[in-house]
Amino acid sequence: MIKHDVDKFFHGFIPVWALALFSIAIIFVFIFIAGLICYFVGCGRSRQNLLNNIQSSIVEQPLLIENNQLQTKELSQKSEDLLF
Repeated sequence: MIKHDVDKFFHGFIPVWALALFSIAIIFVFIFIAGLICYFVGCGRSRQNLLNNIQSSIVEQPLLIENNQLQTKELSQKSEDLLF
């Protein structure tokens, strides 16, 4: 009978923790590469457009309020003119 040597693979040393860390590092490298590809393709631009829209609405808000106040003043003056 031929007896298989159990210690033949890495001379009995199996670097389980090192292999686990290496596999986790490889997974994060793949995530990093996928993120770079998405960034350069333009997946993140929709968020920037959303921020631009929010900022422009913040700038336009006081102008809309002022315009609304002017319109209400004009309407109230017209209604007073019609009554008197």
